[in-house]
Amino acid sequence: MDQFAFARQYWREHPEADDDEVRIEYQKYLKEQQVDRVSEEIIPEEAEDGPDSLMVITPERLKIFTDYMESHRVGLVRSPPYSGKTTLGRRLQEHFRTQGTNAVYINLAAFAKELEEEEYTYARFNAYWESKTNNSWESLTQYTMPIKIIVDEAQVIYNTAASFWGSLKFILSDLRSHNFRILLLSTYHPTYNIVTPMTFPDALLLSSLRLTQNEFAQLVRNYVHKRQSGTVGRPFSIPKLVENTIFNFTRGYAGLCRTALSDLRQKFPDGGSPNDMLKHLASKDFLDRLTASRAFYWVRDWQPQDQEANFLRRLLLKCDPDSTFDSIDRIGHPTVEIFVKIGIIIDDHDMRKMYFAAPIFRIVLSNRLFTAPVKMPSFPTDIFDEFLLRTIERMSPTVLNDSFGRGYDNYLLERSWQMEWYRTAKTAIPEDATISADVGHIFGSDGFLDFYVDGKYGWGVELMREGKKLGDHAKRFEQGGTYGVIPMNEWVVIDFRHHSKRVRSVNPKFWHVLYSDDYKQVTILRHDKEDRVLRLIGDDFK
Repeated sequence: MDQFAFARQYWREHPEADDDEVRIEYQKYLKEQQVDRVSEEIIPEEAEDGPDSLMVITPERLKIFTDYMESHRVGLVRSPPYSGKTTLGRRLQEHFRTQGTNAVYINLAAFAKELEEEEYTYARFNAYWESKTNNSWESLTQYTMPIKIIVDEAQVIYNTAASFWGSLKFILSDLRSHNFRILLLSTYHPTYNIVTPMTFPDALLLSSLRLTQNEFAQLVRNYVHKRQSGTVGRPFSIPKLVENTIFNFTRGYAGLCRTALSDLRQKFPDGGSPNDMLKHLASKDFLDRLTASRAFYWVRDWQPQDQEANFLRRLLLKCDPDSTFDSIDRIGHPTVEIFVKIGIIIDDHDMRKMYFAAPIFRIVLSNRLFTAPVKMPSFPTDIFDEFLLRTIERMSPTVLNDSFGRGYDNYLLERSWQMEWYRTAKTAIPEDATISADVGHIFGSDGFLDFYVDGKYGWGVELMREGKKLGDHAKRFEQGGTYGVIPMNEWVVIDFRHHSKRVRSVNPKFWHVLYSDDYKQVTILRHDKEDRVLRLIGDDFK
């Protein structure tokens, strides 16, 4: 068919039916060029990485991607690691093939490993494609029938494969390439100071990959059924309250959803009570399992600069309960660009919003960013009142005085008190426990309990300021209240207020902490106990 090669540059339509000689040659060409539909590889039912056969992608959500490919000859799906891109790629290939359309899926991760040992060449690139798809990239670009190509882990060739990117640019500009559709699946790579060689203003983001609540419910049913069936079936189950809780703190982030289910199955193979499961989801063991996943790859050796840490702390103060905040100009704030590339922050252009990749990211970030000074000694205590006294005493007058988090009344905002208290609380918690911030969503609560000490302790701490809305805070802990579903053995509301503000009466579950003008001393008022005066000693350990 070499004699037709030149003609194909200009003629990509079917030949006229009455042109018998050309039609016969054309059919021979199609047979030669037919994409080999290799047998599908077996996709595992449960995997820490890669495709997942139990994952749910409804036809409605799949349509987001098929419509996108229909309207974009070359498109991009960009999202953090472990968010379901590989599973999506396989599902799209399967979908197109069932529709009678040729479809090719390729994952370039293994090619990246080859490039670690040998330099990139176009011949090597084509050979890799042929080994994975039975077709070289060069031959696929000459294909004239409708074809869909899905390229996974495309970021590994952002800084190389010039011929590949040149082909894509030609496809975009060539009107004869209307049958050709290619979808790139990629993530930013934190060690590559590179960007996409092409501009994708309409790229799909993490929001398109997130499971809906109905999809997650179906995933849970599939997962539980699989674990209960077979010769080694166990009475494992996921209570509805626990299911809702997982969805709340993952917001449908696919990899985190599956890790949570897998972890619960290992911890409770024969099932467990909702309370026991919820306590486990708020534990250090579970958080360690979650942060070991690829979604949190950035945590392992992460040492943020002061500017970066302060920036994230401010975002943690600003974000709403859904972990969303107003969009920030990435050009004027290079720090934002860093966290977008890492995958901590998602920039949703259409909504003009930014958000943390999942609400659970807030707990992980808080654990890392609100740390006590290295010089501050650790004196853990398992007595609740003593724990509270130590956390207050160790607060830093300088940090409080220099805080920019002030309200219109010029008094510190709740978040300013929370940040400093959390920092010191880490030095006073029992040795066999951890403290987490904003854990309401872990327990399926509509509100975000400020702090929770896990394990056998089950301590809940809520902070407030200047005596505002005392009644509202108390109601949250009542049966049926916002925090009623959270299993707590002890709880308290700490009210930080200026010493000039009178306390009319002291509720048994409230501590009123009256601070001096310079924040160096506080007087603590408690129900049926003598007032306690403390000098804040946090500055002594700087």
